[in-house]
Amino acid sequence: MPEKSGVKFFRELKTDNHWKYIPVIIVTGISEDFRNFMSSRHQIPALEGFVSKPISPEETLNLVHTLT
Repeated sequence: MPEKSGVKFFRELKTDNHWKYIPVIIVTGISEDFRNFMSSRHQIPALEGFVSKPISPEETLNLVHTLT
């Protein structure tokens, strides 16, 4: 996204009362311990799930099923 980072967008989404209850799955090229990276960042809400690139269809579907 050219105007803002994905982390900034995620933070805005999760702090908005209208959108904060919608589960978010982040697709990332950072595969090593991404959840710990996100939780160590200042003022970033908890992440529901992430998928590392290259995307595995099975992994993505399993994650979606656990969040619904």
